[in-house]
Amino acid sequence: MNDKTTETPRTAAHWADDIAAHVGTYGNGLWLPGLSAWLSMPGLDWLPNPLEEAAAQGGASADADNDEEDEPERVDVPVPTRGVQLVFYAMPSYAKAPEKMRLHHIVLERAIFNATLIGQHHLDGALPFSLDIRTETPASAAEKLKSDDVTKREASISYFLDDNRVVAIDFKAGLSGIRQVMIVRLWKPIEF
Repeated sequence: MNDKTTETPRTAAHWADDIAAHVGTYGNGLWLPGLSAWLSMPGLDWLPNPLEEAAAQGGASADADNDEEDEPERVDVPVPTRGVQLVFYAMPSYAKAPEKMRLHHIVLERAIFNATLIGQHHLDGALPFSLDIRTETPASAAEKLKSDDVTKREASISYFLDDNRVVAIDFKAGLSGIRQVMIVRLWKPIEF
């Protein structure tokens, strides 16, 4: 297990980088309570829980008729006070895991950082990878992300990282400054 999961990042920039690192991963059970505290969301009831969902649907088993191809229910977690929106889901293994290990079967599917919201309202939020809300350009972003594999569509540019993450940046008019950053991981989630 990576020692970063037990650290407590103190700044918004640390949390933004930490969130970006955890996108598309499972094995985050030690990290999620700290994230919850930073998001000012007490407890962990906001995370997906297929067992509670099954009980609410009349007690059907959480893994009954569950094929690998079934789409897990996603939980969208917008946190406007931090300028971030996170999407989580529980892996099929969640239901069979011992209760104290279930958090390790939650996947952070994607993270969206709203740079416009962070910049205009001076929120305690930041962008990952040390991206600059006001002055970032496509070339400077490529340098920070160490990516020359890009797909451009008007003011939106996707940077493909070596670890299968994709960082999609929506730039402001004139391609200077950032409106939004979205991070996903291609293929299957990996263990953090």
